[in-house]
Amino acid sequence: EFLFQNDEDKKKYIIEFVKFENENDRIEYHSYVQSLLSSNNREVVYYMNPAWNTNPDNPVLEWDEAIIIQLLNNTVSINSTTNYWNTKRNNNGRIWMATLNTDIIQKYPNLVVNPEDTTKPMFMFLHLMKIRNQTSVDVFDEQTQNAKTSNGIYVKAWLDIASQTCIGDDEDFDQLRIETIRTLKDYGVAVNDPNWATASEYRMNGIQTDKTTSAFANTLLLQQDTITNLYDGIL
Repeated sequence: EFLFQNDEDKKKYIIEFVKFENENDRIEYHSYVQSLLSSNNREVVYYMNPAWNTNPDNPVLEWDEAIIIQLLNNTVSINSTTNYWNTKRNNNGRIWMATLNTDIIQKYPNLVVNPEDTTKPMFMFLHLMKIRNQTSVDVFDEQTQNAKTSNGIYVKAWLDIASQTCIGDDEDFDQLRIETIRTLKDYGVAVNDPNWATASEYRMNGIQTDKTTSAFANTLLLQQDTITNLYDGIL
């Protein structure tokens, strides 16, 4: 059982990354996902698979699918949450508890208010980060926000990971960021903005590179016309 402490007013989430060992493993996991989609006390807000990893030569986390589930109370029993994970307590799964970071609303409100939310973007972009200097990361965010919004890159969620890893190895990640990218061409324009290279130096100084990874991802919630913005309703 995991208890969120001193976070009563924050939205709570389970983050799951899974690496399938075989096809039966995949089938079993998909059955588990279907049970979540029909649940009355949990909501699947993201379900995705990787399009490609941006650093394949140094994979921090190998995964085939990932799912993020919003919880409706402050206490979660992993044993009772899923039958799937009861039998998968090995290296093919990672689960973290997380809360929704709301600092971004005050710091960079333009990044979370997307006037293009009626159009499904081309990709989701995930950043799983270990932060060693928050000030340096803040400089990167400040200096790149205009390049992002001008080119259709928006934040859908910053999830602050709790200190405890529930299943899997003991990677010490701090945050999972989920952004959407309108097109790869627009992404290329953004990262070639004159401010981006300078800002990226601050980001590299602010993160632990061997505990940080990024990946483009496809949504598997095909019934959705857009990608969920976890800040809707609280802005």
